Amino acid sequence: MSTLLLANVGNRDVTLRGGKIEPARTMGLEILGRLNEHKGDLATPLLTPAVKELLSWHKEIEIVLYATDQPEGTPVKYRETDTIYLAKIAKALLEHPNGPKGVKKVWVKPMQTNPSLYDDALVYFRDQLNPNKNKWVRDVDACYAYPVGGTPAANMGLLLAAIEAFEERCKTLYLPQGETKPVRMDLGEQIRKGVARRLARELLNDRAFGSAARLLREAGSPEWAINIAQYAAYRYHFDFDAAADRLESAKFACRNDQTARALCERMRQDLLGLRDRDESSLLRELCHNAGLAFERGEYAAFLGLMFRFQEAVLRYMVERLYPGIDTDVHDEETRDRYLAQLELHPPLLDYLKRQRYKDKPLEYKKIDRAVLEHIVRCAWEVPGSAADSTLVEMCKPALEMLQRFNCLSTLRNKSIIAHGFEGVSRERILEEYRRGGSDADPIHDMFKVLQALGIAAGASPFEQVVQYLTSELDGQQ
Repeated sequence: MSTLLLANVGNRDVTLRGGKIEPARTMGLEILGRLNEHKGDLATPLLTPAVKELLSWHKEIEIVLYATDQPEGTPVKYRETDTIYLAKIAKALLEHPNGPKGVKKVWVKPMQTNPSLYDDALVYFRDQLNPNKNKWVRDVDACYAYPVGGTPAANMGLLLAAIEAFEERCKTLYLPQGETKPVRMDLGEQIRKGVARRLARELLNDRAFGSAARLLREAGSPEWAINIAQYAAYRYHFDFDAAADRLESAKFACRNDQTARALCERMRQDLLGLRDRDESSLLRELCHNAGLAFERGEYAAFLGLMFRFQEAVLRYMVERLYPGIDTDVHDEETRDRYLAQLELHPPLLDYLKRQRYKDKPLEYKKIDRAVLEHIVRCAWEVPGSAADSTLVEMCKPALEMLQRFNCLSTLRNKSIIAHGFEGVSRERILEEYRRGGSDADPIHDMFKVLQALGIAAGASPFEQVVQYLTSELDGQQ
């Protein structure tokens, strides 16, 4: 099976000497029994134009006619309007040797539900066209839904179910009143795009940028918008080079749209510090990224990002308070380098040797969070040990806020990102954080740390993307 025409049969689809056949059930049955006698007087004025048009596009077609056949017990005045016998007459006319050449087969499908109920009609057609139940649906190359005959409920049900079942293979034909040639409409594509736009907007609201990019393509959004969504997805995963590549593609795709080009350029400039590994830019990015993870409900990931932020800020402060100390210690060679650098700061080294941590001498020869905190604190506990007195005053409130995060360390250690399998929730994070003495939330305090250090937080790059792409979707309406 390749090309299929789907149509409902109404009481105007088959005529006798140009007039309606009434009552459709009784008279239709009588005429069907004497078909040869009436054959020259019968016509299918709504079906024939669609069949001829399709046969001008395709060598062969197959037709499925849906007709009402309400069960016994239905009030007579409604059951007499059933079109089951009109459909069988139409089948005989269309399959007749003198009928349209190229009609391979016609099926008649009885509709035993109330044709005036929209919900019932949609359920019926979804069952009829369910590709999981009916292999023939999957085998169709092209489907044309023809919502002309039949009740409004039946036509709507047929149209929506066909679009769902056949997706991009489904086209719509319509015969305007008074016309003899049907027109092809892109209603299915419009509905699919409308659904894709709605789903894309929901994904953007959830900040699921990678999935949103795929829906934006289905919604018919411009290529630059799709690339910007992909840029945000890469940026969220700290893949700044791939994010920059997406922006270049976006900028090329919108070369005739000055507003979009300016947007791409601003985003590209924003990436420069990140690609150059500027520490202020990276700290800012960690804040926005952690905030997004928290908002998306990725709470274990949020804890990992928060403690990564804590460590990064501590290193940032140490390396500025004590120029020449490199905290990137990861092997024996870099450890020896770090110890040699400590020798150049005698007040600091003497301070560290005297410190205790958890009732034991501080193991200052290795870099960890506790050692970093002690190095920072030395800046004001040993006056003159740090190089910049102004920076010392900035680091005091920053360290105080960073230490608030320590109350979440047990929760992190028991989670999947560390050493355990315990679940993490928004409620548990906030409960533990407030039990630790803070009246704010950790995201708020992360940005307060940046403020204390004089690092401007700026607008979230992810919120900017949501704003721009949502506006673009609204413009497609």
